[in-house]
Amino acid sequence: MKLPRSRIIRVEFEMVLDCDATLDEIEEYVNYEIAQRGGCNVDNPLLSRGVSVPDDPVLTDTGMHLHEEAVDIRQLEDGWGWRRKRRRSSEPYTGPTVDEQVAAAKAKAAAP
Repeated sequence: MKLPRSRIIRVEFEMVLDCDATLDEIEEYVNYEIAQRGGCNVDNPLLSRGVSVPDDPVLTDTGMHLHEEAVDIRQLEDGWGWRRKRRRSSEPYTGPTVDEQVAAAKAKAAAP
C-alpha cells in the first residue's frame, strides 16, 4: 500500500558511534546527515568517522499528515525569506509544497 506524500512516519533505529562524540555533536550530525537540516561543524568527529546502524529501522505509521505553508514570503537584499507554518492533520495535504509556494511568489514578483 502506498502512503500519500504528506503522511508522517516515525522512524526509530539505533546508532553505534564509530568514535567519541558529545551529545551536541551527535544531534548536529543527525540533523545534518539524516534530517538534512542545517550545517555541521567541520570539527565534528562524526563527519569523518560516522556511525553504524546495526539493525533495520522500525517504521511506525502515525496516521497523521503534515500540512505546510510558506508565510511572510518576501524579497530580501540577498535573496528571499519566508517562514514555514506547520500543523498536523488526519487529512492528507494536497496543496502545493513550500518550494512551489515560494516559486509562485517569486514568479508573481517578477511579472510586469
